[in-house]
Amino acid sequence: HTMPPLKAFVARRLDYFGPILASSLAARDGRAAASTRTTAAATMVGGGFLDAALPESAWAVVNHRLLPGDTVDQVLSRDRHLVRLALPQKHQDMCRVGVNEGSHVQEASAVSDSNHLGFAVIAGALRAAFGDAVVISGGLFIAASDSKHYSSLAPTRIYKHFPFKWSGADLDTIHGTDERVSIASLGVASRYFAYVLVAAALPAASLHEMAMPLYNPGIAL
Repeated sequence: HTMPPLKAFVARRLDYFGPILASSLAARDGRAAASTRTTAAATMVGGGFLDAALPESAWAVVNHRLLPGDTVDQVLSRDRHLVRLALPQKHQDMCRVGVNEGSHVQEASAVSDSNHLGFAVIAGALRAAFGDAVVISGGLFIAASDSKHYSSLAPTRIYKHFPFKWSGADLDTIHGTDERVSIASLGVASRYFAYVLVAAALPAASLHEMAMPLYNPGIAL
């Protein structure tokens, strides 16, 4: 697939155009927005207990997924700033913003190395499942995963990926009613995982020989 000259120029100069491109994508699509910035979702809200009486207090739990480069302290500072903007001055001291006790708080994941052999294996598996025309690119994994328990072992060599082909309607069911993956998508994902499992069983030299032509000749063991 050949990219139009102007788009190709922008894609090659993300150091200059990255913020503009991210803002444009976020404005066009909510799912794109979730992959270009730290997200916030009010997942729990509570307050009064009588339908005829105003509550004396209220609370909300806001779940954040951090964009690499943002920190927990920065997000908390931003939350406090937004609360101050929303409340009258005389009520600002009555509102507390902090980390929920018992919550698992984690800084943003490190950016994984796209020049490592592991990334090449993923690229090969994707081409085996979806065909040679598929474009391989890194991106933000917007779900939580158990990979956080292994981040101390290889922080830049953890690769999180859903090898499923989802429609917009399928994505809307995640964590909701009738959450599903199509049968056709399961077949594609099976080919992907079969490739990864076979690759994992190979000696390092054989794996390097198999994966190198699939992605980047400069990949190192």
